[in-house]
Amino acid sequence: MAKLPNDYELDFLKTCTKEELEPLVGTILGTDDKGNIDRSGRFSSELDKTSAFTTHFPDHTKYVDEIIEELQKYGGNSIANAVRGMGVSYHEVLCDAAKKMKVNFNPAQTTQTIEDHLLAKVLKDVWEKMSEDERKKLIEEAGNVFGAKVGGIGAGVLIQIIRAGGFKTYQIALIVANAVAKAILGRGLSFAGNIYLMRLIAVLAGPVGWIITGVWTAFDFASQAYRVTIPACIYVAALRKMKDNEKFAKEAEATKE
Repeated sequence: MAKLPNDYELDFLKTCTKEELEPLVGTILGTDDKGNIDRSGRFSSELDKTSAFTTHFPDHTKYVDEIIEELQKYGGNSIANAVRGMGVSYHEVLCDAAKKMKVNFNPAQTTQTIEDHLLAKVLKDVWEKMSEDERKKLIEEAGNVFGAKVGGIGAGVLIQIIRAGGFKTYQIALIVANAVAKAILGRGLSFAGNIYLMRLIAVLAGPVGWIITGVWTAFDFASQAYRVTIPACIYVAALRKMKDNEKFAKEAEATKE
Protein backbone atom coordinates (compact mmCIF):
# COMPACT_ATOMS: atom_id res chain seq x y z
CA MET A 1 0.00 0.00 0.00
CA ALA A 2 1.28 3.46 -0.84
CA LYS A 3 0.55 6.97 0.39
CA LEU A 4 -1.90 8.75 -1.90
CA PRO A 5 0.09 11.27 -3.97
CA ASN A 6 -0.83 14.98 -4.04
CA ASP A 7 -2.85 14.75 -0.81
CA TYR A 8 -1.34 17.41 1.40
CA GLU A 9 -4.23 17.87 3.85
CA LEU A 10 -2.42 15.99 6.62
CA ASP A 11 1.09 17.30 6.03
CA PHE A 12 0.72 19.54 9.10
CA LEU A 13 1.09 16.36 11.18
CA LYS A 14 4.81 16.55 10.36
CA THR A 15 5.02 19.61 12.62
CA CYS A 16 3.45 17.78 15.56
CA THR A 17 5.26 16.36 18.57
CA LYS A 18 5.49 12.71 19.50
CA GLU A 19 2.95 13.29 22.27
CA GLU A 20 0.50 15.05 19.92
CA LEU A 21 0.71 12.14 17.47
CA GLU A 22 0.29 9.42 20.10
CA PRO A 23 -3.55 9.53 20.31
CA LEU A 24 -3.68 9.19 16.52
CA VAL A 25 -1.40 6.13 16.57
CA GLY A 26 -3.44 4.73 19.46
CA THR A 27 -6.61 5.16 17.42
CA ILE A 28 -5.09 3.30 14.47
CA LEU A 29 -3.48 0.42 16.36
CA GLY A 30 -5.70 0.22 19.43
CA THR A 31 -4.61 0.28 23.07
CA ASP A 32 -4.57 -2.10 26.00
CA ASP A 33 -6.39 -1.65 29.33
CA LYS A 34 -3.62 0.64 30.57
CA GLY A 35 -3.76 2.92 27.53
CA ASN A 36 -0.53 1.61 26.02
CA ILE A 37 -0.42 1.37 22.24
CA ASP A 38 -0.88 -2.20 21.02
CA ARG A 39 2.25 -2.86 18.98
CA SER A 40 0.64 -5.92 17.39
CA GLY A 41 -1.99 -3.59 15.93
CA ARG A 42 -5.54 -4.25 14.85
CA PHE A 43 -6.25 -7.16 12.52
CA SER A 44 -6.65 -4.82 9.54
CA SER A 45 -3.80 -2.47 10.46
CA GLU A 46 -0.61 -2.25 8.42
CA LEU A 47 1.16 0.56 10.28
CA ASP A 48 2.81 -1.82 12.76
CA LYS A 49 4.21 -3.84 9.88
CA THR A 50 6.11 -0.96 8.24
CA SER A 51 9.89 -0.78 8.61
CA ALA A 52 9.71 2.82 9.84
CA PHE A 53 7.38 1.82 12.66
CA THR A 54 9.35 -1.24 13.76
CA THR A 55 12.58 0.77 13.70
CA HIS A 56 11.47 3.99 15.40
CA PHE A 57 8.49 3.19 17.65
CA PRO A 58 7.58 4.98 19.93
CA ASP A 59 8.97 8.08 18.19
CA HIS A 60 5.87 8.71 16.08
CA THR A 61 7.45 11.74 14.39
CA LYS A 62 9.64 9.32 12.41
CA TYR A 63 6.76 7.67 10.51
CA VAL A 64 4.19 10.38 9.83
CA ASP A 65 3.85 9.41 6.15
CA GLU A 66 2.97 5.88 7.24
CA ILE A 67 0.36 7.24 9.68
CA ILE A 68 -1.22 9.31 6.90
CA GLU A 69 -1.17 6.32 4.57
CA GLU A 70 -2.95 4.20 7.16
CA LEU A 71 -5.74 6.78 7.60
CA GLN A 72 -6.19 6.94 3.84
CA LYS A 73 -6.42 3.15 3.73
CA TYR A 74 -9.09 2.96 6.43
CA GLY A 75 -11.19 5.42 4.45
CA GLY A 76 -11.33 3.28 1.33
CA ASN A 77 -13.02 -0.01 0.58
CA SER A 78 -10.51 -2.83 1.13
CA ILE A 79 -11.12 -4.38 -2.29
CA ALA A 80 -10.85 -1.02 -4.03
CA ASN A 81 -7.68 -0.29 -2.07
CA ALA A 82 -6.15 -3.53 -3.31
CA VAL A 83 -6.89 -2.58 -6.91
CA ARG A 84 -5.62 1.00 -6.51
CA GLY A 85 -2.67 0.06 -4.33
CA MET A 86 -3.58 2.94 -2.02
CA GLY A 87 -6.48 4.38 -0.03
CA VAL A 88 -8.48 7.57 -0.57
CA SER A 89 -7.86 11.24 0.18
CA TYR A 90 -8.24 12.55 3.72
CA HIS A 91 -11.02 14.82 2.44
CA GLU A 92 -12.99 11.74 1.42
CA VAL A 93 -12.26 10.02 4.75
CA LEU A 94 -13.45 13.16 6.58
CA CYS A 95 -16.65 13.44 4.52
CA ASP A 96 -17.51 9.82 5.22
CA ALA A 97 -16.94 10.22 8.97
CA ALA A 98 -18.90 13.50 9.06
CA LYS A 99 -21.80 11.88 7.23
CA LYS A 100 -21.92 9.06 9.78
CA MET A 101 -21.97 11.63 12.57
CA LYS A 102 -24.84 13.47 10.86
CA VAL A 103 -22.83 16.66 10.45
CA ASN A 104 -24.45 19.37 8.32
CA PHE A 105 -21.89 19.95 5.56
CA ASN A 106 -21.34 20.00 1.81
CA PRO A 107 -18.63 17.72 0.33
CA ALA A 108 -17.67 20.61 -1.97
CA GLN A 109 -16.56 22.64 1.03
CA THR A 110 -12.91 22.81 1.99
CA THR A 111 -11.47 20.22 4.35
CA GLN A 112 -11.00 22.77 7.12
CA THR A 113 -14.58 24.05 6.76
CA ILE A 114 -15.92 20.51 7.14
CA GLU A 115 -13.64 20.02 10.15
CA ASP A 116 -15.14 23.18 11.68
CA HIS A 117 -18.62 21.74 11.26
CA LEU A 118 -17.46 18.44 12.75
CA LEU A 119 -16.03 20.11 15.86
CA ALA A 120 -19.18 22.20 16.26
CA LYS A 121 -21.34 19.06 16.01
CA VAL A 122 -19.30 17.31 18.72
CA LEU A 123 -19.59 20.29 21.08
CA LYS A 124 -23.30 20.76 20.35
CA ASP A 125 -23.94 17.06 21.07
CA VAL A 126 -21.98 17.40 24.30
CA TRP A 127 -24.11 20.36 25.40
CA GLU A 128 -27.35 18.55 24.62
CA LYS A 129 -26.33 15.47 26.59
CA MET A 130 -25.11 17.37 29.64
CA SER A 131 -27.16 17.44 32.84
CA GLU A 132 -28.34 20.78 34.19
CA ASP A 133 -25.62 20.72 36.85
CA GLU A 134 -22.96 20.05 34.20
CA ARG A 135 -24.30 22.89 32.08
CA LYS A 136 -24.18 25.30 35.00
CA LYS A 137 -20.63 24.28 35.74
CA LEU A 138 -19.66 24.76 32.09
CA ILE A 139 -21.22 28.23 32.05
CA GLU A 140 -19.27 29.15 35.20
CA GLU A 141 -15.98 27.88 33.81
CA ALA A 142 -16.33 28.59 30.09
CA GLY A 143 -18.60 31.61 29.85
CA ASN A 144 -15.81 33.79 28.51
CA VAL A 145 -14.82 31.16 25.94
CA PHE A 146 -18.19 30.36 24.41
CA GLY A 147 -19.80 33.72 25.17
CA ALA A 148 -22.13 34.90 27.90
CA LYS A 149 -25.18 33.15 26.46
CA VAL A 150 -23.88 29.59 26.67
CA GLY A 151 -27.38 28.35 27.46
CA GLY A 152 -28.55 29.26 23.97
CA ILE A 153 -25.52 27.90 22.20
CA GLY A 154 -26.02 26.50 18.71
CA ALA A 155 -23.93 25.05 15.92
CA GLY A 156 -23.76 28.41 14.14
CA VAL A 157 -22.30 30.17 17.18
CA LEU A 158 -19.82 27.36 17.76
CA ILE A 159 -18.66 27.42 14.15
CA GLN A 160 -18.09 31.19 14.36
CA ILE A 161 -15.95 30.78 17.48
CA ILE A 162 -14.02 27.85 15.99
CA ARG A 163 -13.35 29.75 12.76
CA ALA A 164 -12.48 33.06 14.39
CA GLY A 165 -9.01 32.00 15.44
CA GLY A 166 -7.11 33.23 18.47
CA PHE A 167 -6.83 32.02 22.04
CA LYS A 168 -10.52 31.04 22.33
CA THR A 169 -10.23 28.81 19.27
CA TYR A 170 -7.08 27.27 20.74
CA GLN A 171 -8.89 26.59 24.02
CA ILE A 172 -11.80 24.84 22.32
CA ALA A 173 -9.47 22.77 20.13
CA LEU A 174 -7.38 21.78 23.15
CA ILE A 175 -10.50 20.70 25.06
CA VAL A 176 -11.59 18.38 22.23
CA ALA A 177 -8.09 17.04 21.50
CA ASN A 178 -7.50 16.39 25.18
CA ALA A 179 -10.82 14.52 25.49
CA VAL A 180 -10.00 12.29 22.51
CA ALA A 181 -6.55 11.57 23.95
CA LYS A 182 -8.05 10.67 27.31
CA ALA A 183 -10.71 8.44 25.73
CA ILE A 184 -8.08 6.55 23.71
CA LEU A 185 -5.04 6.52 26.00
CA GLY A 186 -6.67 6.96 29.39
CA ARG A 187 -4.73 10.21 29.88
CA GLY A 188 -4.92 13.68 28.41
CA LEU A 189 -2.28 15.76 26.71
CA SER A 190 0.43 17.45 28.75
CA PHE A 191 0.70 21.18 28.24
CA ALA A 192 1.92 24.32 29.93
CA GLY A 193 -1.41 25.80 30.93
CA ASN A 194 -2.90 27.88 33.68
CA ILE A 195 -5.25 26.67 36.40
CA TYR A 196 -8.29 28.13 34.65
CA LEU A 197 -7.63 26.17 31.47
CA MET A 198 -7.07 22.97 33.44
CA ARG A 199 -10.43 23.43 35.18
CA LEU A 200 -12.13 24.06 31.84
CA ILE A 201 -10.66 20.86 30.38
CA ALA A 202 -11.78 18.92 33.46
CA VAL A 203 -15.38 20.12 33.01
CA LEU A 204 -15.60 19.03 29.37
CA ALA A 205 -13.19 16.08 29.18
CA GLY A 206 -15.75 13.58 30.44
CA PRO A 207 -18.76 14.66 28.33
CA VAL A 208 -16.70 15.08 25.13
CA GLY A 209 -15.13 11.66 25.71
CA TRP A 210 -18.57 10.08 26.20
CA ILE A 211 -19.82 11.53 22.92
CA ILE A 212 -16.79 10.34 20.96
CA THR A 213 -16.63 6.84 22.44
CA GLY A 214 -20.40 6.50 22.07
CA VAL A 215 -20.18 7.28 18.36
CA TRP A 216 -17.33 4.92 17.56
CA THR A 217 -18.84 2.13 19.66
CA ALA A 218 -22.12 2.46 17.79
CA PHE A 219 -20.39 1.91 14.46
CA ASP A 220 -17.85 -0.66 15.65
CA PHE A 221 -20.00 -3.66 14.77
CA ALA A 222 -21.07 -2.30 11.40
CA SER A 223 -17.55 -1.44 10.26
CA GLN A 224 -14.36 -1.49 12.28
CA ALA A 225 -13.02 1.24 10.01
CA TYR A 226 -15.31 3.78 11.71
CA ARG A 227 -13.73 2.94 15.04
CA VAL A 228 -10.60 4.42 13.51
CA THR A 229 -11.79 7.13 11.13
CA ILE A 230 -14.36 8.87 13.37
CA PRO A 231 -12.11 9.55 16.41
CA ALA A 232 -9.15 10.15 14.07
CA CYS A 233 -10.99 12.84 12.10
CA ILE A 234 -12.23 14.53 15.28
CA TYR A 235 -8.72 14.50 16.71
CA VAL A 236 -7.09 15.71 13.47
CA ALA A 237 -9.61 18.57 13.25
CA ALA A 238 -8.90 19.64 16.84
CA LEU A 239 -5.15 19.19 16.46
CA ARG A 240 -5.07 21.33 13.30
CA LYS A 241 -6.88 24.14 15.14
CA MET A 242 -4.46 23.82 18.05
CA LYS A 243 -1.41 24.10 15.81
CA ASP A 244 -2.91 26.98 13.83
CA ASN A 245 -3.58 28.97 17.00
CA GLU A 246 -0.90 27.86 19.45
CA LYS A 247 0.95 31.17 19.04
CA PHE A 248 -2.00 32.84 20.78
CA ALA A 249 -1.65 30.41 23.67
CA LYS A 250 2.03 31.26 23.95
CA GLU A 251 1.20 34.97 23.92
CA ALA A 252 -1.40 34.45 26.66
CA GLU A 253 1.15 32.59 28.76
CA ALA A 254 3.77 35.28 28.18
CA THR A 255 1.48 37.99 29.53
CA LYS A 256 1.23 36.06 32.83
CA GLU A 257 5.00 35.91 33.34
